[in-house]
Amino acid sequence: MSKPSYFSLFIKDLPGTLGVHIEYVGSIRESLKDKALPVSAREIINAQIEEIDQYLLSIENIHKKYIMTMVGHTMQAEIEKQAYELFPDSAPNSSKIGFIRIKIIFEWLSSFWKIADNSWSSIFSTMKIFSTYTETSTLYETIYNNILKDIFELNIDTKTLLSKIEKTFSCKIVGTSPADKQLMISNIIYEEEKNYDYSTIFPNIDSEEFKKQTPKIDLVKNNQKLEDDYFFTTIRGTKEWNRNDSYILYVKIKDLKEEEQKFYSSSFVILNPAENNNINLAAALVRKNSGYSAATKYNQMVSTLIDFAMANLISKDFSDISDDTNAFLYHIGPIVLWHIIQEDMIRRDFGFCYLTDNRNSLIKLLPEFIIKKHIIDYWTEKFYDLKSSQVDSYIIYSKGVSTVKESYKLLFDQAAATRKRGVQDSLSLEQYLIENTGKFFGYRRAHVYKRFINDSLWGHLSEVNSIELVNKFAKR
Repeated sequence: MSKPSYFSLFIKDLPGTLGVHIEYVGSIRESLKDKALPVSAREIINAQIEEIDQYLLSIENIHKKYIMTMVGHTMQAEIEKQAYELFPDSAPNSSKIGFIRIKIIFEWLSSFWKIADNSWSSIFSTMKIFSTYTETSTLYETIYNNILKDIFELNIDTKTLLSKIEKTFSCKIVGTSPADKQLMISNIIYEEEKNYDYSTIFPNIDSEEFKKQTPKIDLVKNNQKLEDDYFFTTIRGTKEWNRNDSYILYVKIKDLKEEEQKFYSSSFVILNPAENNNINLAAALVRKNSGYSAATKYNQMVSTLIDFAMANLISKDFSDISDDTNAFLYHIGPIVLWHIIQEDMIRRDFGFCYLTDNRNSLIKLLPEFIIKKHIIDYWTEKFYDLKSSQVDSYIIYSKGVSTVKESYKLLFDQAAATRKRGVQDSLSLEQYLIENTGKFFGYRRAHVYKRFINDSLWGHLSEVNSIELVNKFAKR
């Protein structure tokens, strides 16, 4: 019996069918690293494997970003978010929910397909070199016949599905998101008379039969896992000294959704300190529900702050911190990064939103769950390939901690000497240095000192001495 087309499998389970990409990424890696290959073949493969692995990683990352999130809570959360953005004045009916679902599928699938298709084409071009050597020609034929031909069929069927969506709903991809250049944006428009059921893409399938096999991309309430209720960073260490709560940042999905609703309903979103002028109740009442229009810029701002903080920790604050800076950045931890971003916003008075409550009172809100979710996403992507062996290397860890302690002692001594030469007042040396943290130490460094130094001026990060979150969130 012939294998069913991928297009027909899309009817039953679109995200699951696209999991073939990840299955074949693993198969190629296994084939290229097969210990049974002769040394002569290994030399040829090693000359190309780094380039090939770059494309394989690209496929994994884009699949994780757009396909793995096309299910469960993440999909439901995106539907609710876009429902609020697109239809802010009323509760969306089933037709509008169907429209949003189709829009997400079209845009996310287009985003995935563009990068995945190009990556597989590049893998094919690179691997063709193997066909020119006797030592690797058989390996090439095996990979081509068992993997690449199948992937090309899958990509063709994916393109067919996208074309079907374009024709069915009279839409096309018109550009990319300003906030995320990987995310494709369409011009699909909601029309009340149209049927936005997923089944309309497959007109030859009986509607009753379709209901039996329609893809499950809504909120799954049964057999809930921890991932269904929380977003959280993954702990990678396996030693006692690198398994504590400083490595775990989490957000409850319910809390995030509630905060997003508040953010979207807000009247003012402060992207820089200068925008705090002219904040008043009268203007807030007029500008109610303006938050959703500022969401893209806010997301860009938070992403910029995170990138800036992480880059400066190793380029400016602790330039010689470790031979493996990526591993030590992981040890600094997402809790510290959150405190750095939070402290920066509070101290400089930006990143807040203003909204009115039922009594028409003006409320100032720092959307901490939204910011934490950004940090969690950043952390997940940045340390996706970090190996446990890097995290478990006590040499890397101890050298970094030693550098942090030396930095603290040097700056403390310099600051203390300055204080002795200054004007005397009622403040103790410690109080004086704390009040002048930015001047003598730098605010980012202060948070790192709290993480690694028990008796720092600012105290010690409490999460370092706790494993409550580890016990709750760490994979066993």
